[in-house]
Amino acid sequence: MSFKKIVEKLQNAEENKGFLILIRCGVFFTGVGKDAIILTEKLGITNVCFAEGVCKSSIPVCRIDKILPKIISNDISVAIYEYNPKGIEGKKGEKYELLRRIVMSPVEETRACLECEKCMYYKSRIKTNIASTEEIIKGIDSILEEKHATIKIGNNKKAGN
Repeated sequence: MSFKKIVEKLQNAEENKGFLILIRCGVFFTGVGKDAIILTEKLGITNVCFAEGVCKSSIPVCRIDKILPKIISNDISVAIYEYNPKGIEGKKGEKYELLRRIVMSPVEETRACLECEKCMYYKSRIKTNIASTEEIIKGIDSILEEKHATIKIGNNKKAGN
């Protein structure tokens, strides 16, 4: 099951209704969709476009001690999960587990994203397609052209002016 599907499953679980869902994935606690919007609008945490029409906000694990008091002072219920794509405690089928549930006031958000066209992160959203070598070189050349850069590329050839 993909990370996005796991997030959706947790968000739609009956026991998580009214809770902000944070999922630890590597070195970040991540909120996706409606949870990213809550983190952005209530706590000022930057969001990025995870996919077309889906926001994502992340809190570094080393900063969770600064953010949890803000979540609590904003009276937000939160459920914190651990995600491991290889499985929790060696169990391949179990990709996540509940770490803590903090019960405050229920939160409700129905939007999966901010208004994309107005969002400052929309144009720089993460690309889901891997660029070809030609696209990468074309992009680099475009940047060099913009900067009027002169560099040496292999065999002492010059690019740009």
